[in-house]
Amino acid sequence: MRLLGKIGLVISENSSGRLRESRREVSLKARCDVKFARKLLRRSSSAALPVVGANYGTAEGPSSEMPMDWGTLVPSGSS
Repeated sequence: MRLLGKIGLVISENSSGRLRESRREVSLKARCDVKFARKLLRRSSSAALPVVGANYGTAEGPSSEMPMDWGTLVPSGSS
């Protein structure tokens, strides 16, 4: 997803991802705090920040899911 000139705030209900490299795998599924995300979006907009709500799939329900990227998954699997 590319948001030129904007800051994307994830407003989906879920997020998940999986990364496999060599013989190692990192996967994560998480529920998102939509209420907090929408509050942050409203306050950021009020402060004239160039924000936009970002979602993938449906607006709500199990298919409201933002895929996690490499930068999200790698720190979660670090030891």
